[in-house]
Amino acid sequence: MPVIPSRQASVHLCRVEKPDAMSALFLLIGISLVVAGAFLGAFLWATRSGQYEDNYGPAVRILFDDKPAQKQTTSK
Repeated sequence: MPVIPSRQASVHLCRVEKPDAMSALFLLIGISLVVAGAFLGAFLWATRSGQYEDNYGPAVRILFDDKPAQKQTTSK
């Protein structure tokens, strides 16, 4: 007949006490907030400097042929 451990023993085995795990979590949350702030700052800079002003033009311009170059006439 197998020996079944008591409920307290199984609960104790499941609980892992690592104080470093929480400090690592706080460190990762802090780093992620800094990275998110950097991306937000870059996005705000791009919108204020006019990077998104003409978002339709370049996509449509590549579909059409360029205008033919005018021939230069030389006068003698």
